[in-house]
Amino acid sequence: MDVISLKLLQAVRALHSCLDSAGLPNPSFDKNTPPAVLPNDAPLEVQNAREQIMDAALRLFRLAAGPSDHISHARTARYEDAATLQWLWHFQIFDLVPAEDSISYAELADKANVAVTHAKSIIRMAITTGLFEEPTPQQVSHSPTSLYIRSSEPNRIWAAWMCDISLPAAAAMVAAQTKWPRSLSRTHTPYNFANNTELPFFEHLAQLPERKARLQGLMKAVSSLQKHNLKHTIAGFDWASLAEATIVDVGGSTGHVSIALACEFSSLRFIVQDLPEVIDNAPSQLAALSDSTALAARVTYVAHSFLTPQPIQGAAVYFLRMILHDWPTDDAINILSHLVPALGKNSRIIVMDSLLPDPGSVLLAKERLLRVQDLTMLQNFNAGERALEDWRQMFARVEGGLEFRAIRQPVGSAMAFIKLGLK
Repeated sequence: MDVISLKLLQAVRALHSCLDSAGLPNPSFDKNTPPAVLPNDAPLEVQNAREQIMDAALRLFRLAAGPSDHISHARTARYEDAATLQWLWHFQIFDLVPAEDSISYAELADKANVAVTHAKSIIRMAITTGLFEEPTPQQVSHSPTSLYIRSSEPNRIWAAWMCDISLPAAAAMVAAQTKWPRSLSRTHTPYNFANNTELPFFEHLAQLPERKARLQGLMKAVSSLQKHNLKHTIAGFDWASLAEATIVDVGGSTGHVSIALACEFSSLRFIVQDLPEVIDNAPSQLAALSDSTALAARVTYVAHSFLTPQPIQGAAVYFLRMILHDWPTDDAINILSHLVPALGKNSRIIVMDSLLPDPGSVLLAKERLLRVQDLTMLQNFNAGERALEDWRQMFARVEGGLEFRAIRQPVGSAMAFIKLGLK
């Protein structure tokens, strides 16, 4: 325990030093001190120091608890934490508790239309996880964390999505895999079971405008995180070396990635491909920019499904950013197979996607979040994040002579660049 305790102390000192150097506030247990929210553009050394603390703290808890108490916490607290958050969100407790004052359990229960005894039990459970506080007996107030959820739109979107979509799908894993044993179909997922639908995830969302809008907000929030920031897409590959080349942005949505690259590299031309209903509204995003006329000459839109043969022949790059992790392996192979006949001698496919680490090869807190992403892909799509050997095995199954050439993961990015070409 001494070694882990020492690592934790060293990590805390390193974080304080990094925060002070960057002019950022230090975390504090003082409820009167504003919460130290780390900005997404915080220096990498600050992010690393914080992850070192979380890793050491998790390991220290396991060590202190021992196998028996650790299992006890895992089997009881975690599923109740999820159920508690779901209850808090459903009954609007984040909004009913005043931002700058407290409220009695009786008044809060009346406003939420729930039993007082239920409110006490559930909120007091939430308090043990850092959500809400009981400053005086029978009174509830916000904690820094619950107030952050109340006041931060990205976090509200996250809470809504997790409670309404993710938790029911996660709870349906056993039922789905019992009903459809060994199936990797996109219509045999926990999401399908939880929502009683035979449609794949995105097709089902298309029928639910409110849920679809919530996902778009969630994706926007995720893309703003440092590990998914567009700066890694811009700086992580030598785009300038392509000179006056054409890049096909496969499944590029409304073209936000192509627009960002076009702004940085004036000699490149981009063709953004997506489904017709996406492309129909895409040019408006480009038109809203101040230099839209110049960009429009280099960023064009073409309606196309990547599940059909690629119509653009011989482009320098076919770029797939955060596409393949949404698809089961057989479908991902199909997507790549439609690109191979379009490749010219000097063409390449650039996949930018998540790269799972080997177990135990990265800090524990970081690996846990990556494993959560992996399970989320499983629950929604019967897909998953992939480790290097998974990527290699998948590429080897693509017919037509596709060759794995290189992989590079920019520092601080959750995604890696994978370069493919014809043998």
